[in-house]
Amino acid sequence: MDIWLIWFIAGAVAAVLEIAIPGFYMLTISAACIGGCIASLFSLSLVWQMVFALAFLLAFALLLRPLLYKSKGGYSLNDKIIGKTVTITKDVVPPEKGRGMLSGVEWAISSAAEIKAGEKAVVESVGGAVLHVKKIKKEERGC
Repeated sequence: MDIWLIWFIAGAVAAVLEIAIPGFYMLTISAACIGGCIASLFSLSLVWQMVFALAFLLAFALLLRPLLYKSKGGYSLNDKIIGKTVTITKDVVPPEKGRGMLSGVEWAISSAAEIKAGEKAVVESVGGAVLHVKKIKKEERGC
């Protein structure tokens, strides 16, 4: 198998994994593989392929990745989730994660306290694809 094809397949696999691991980490790896693939297509040595891969990785990580994180308002998309109310769909029993619905999307949920299915929680922070929440006490709900 040609080395350029190995670079290409590795980049494609990393791009597909980006769907499962959000945050543009795997997309950065995919960009590095594209650099290695390009160098390979020009019949450069393995050392130069690695140099190209590293250059693409650094360029993507330092220049493009921060731009992809920003929304038009200048904040991370995660910042817009903080403070929103989540409906718990699967019990959260620390340290295990539960599940919850936010704007029609199901998320993995973690909390320092136990939260039962059907209860409400507020998002305190976002870590990858996991929402870290705090249970809303009955007096905080207002109704």
